[in-house]
Amino acid sequence: ADISTSFFWTSNVSVRRKYLEQVGLFDQDFREYGWEDIELGGRLRDIGLRRRYNHNALVYHYKRKRRASELPRMLRQSGACGRSAVIYLRKRPRLRTRLSTGLFGWRIVLNDIARILRPWCLKVVEGAGDRELNGCVAFCARMLMSFEYYEAVKAALRAEKAG
Repeated sequence: ADISTSFFWTSNVSVRRKYLEQVGLFDQDFREYGWEDIELGGRLRDIGLRRRYNHNALVYHYKRKRRASELPRMLRQSGACGRSAVIYLRKRPRLRTRLSTGLFGWRIVLNDIARILRPWCLKVVEGAGDRELNGCVAFCARMLMSFEYYEAVKAALRAEKAG
């Protein structure tokens, strides 16, 4: 049921070891969560591998419902993902990379405009205690994660420029 356009997503993919070794395995520049599998998939595609679906294969990737009390952990992961997105973009500077990571001008501007909702979203999620993320609380948690992601992206780009 995966409708993603990602070529390689480690939660539901297999590949022969010889091909992984041929492209150099996972890139060690990715030291945090996010984009390392998609970047590896790009290198696998570059050597001519093609995606094939096995419609008889079953994949169970269980993800339990997150709780409002987990917001600090979710924000840390979003920040890591944003920093990794910048690494991914530098390694694969393509339109496809910009679209998948959201690293393009108007998407960043929209996020900056939406930040006006940050105090309200924070109040909603914090007020939910330990409840599962549903409805408005889930929306606010996603918004806060997006804000954290783009703040990390902008910080990584600034650090890159300064360094």
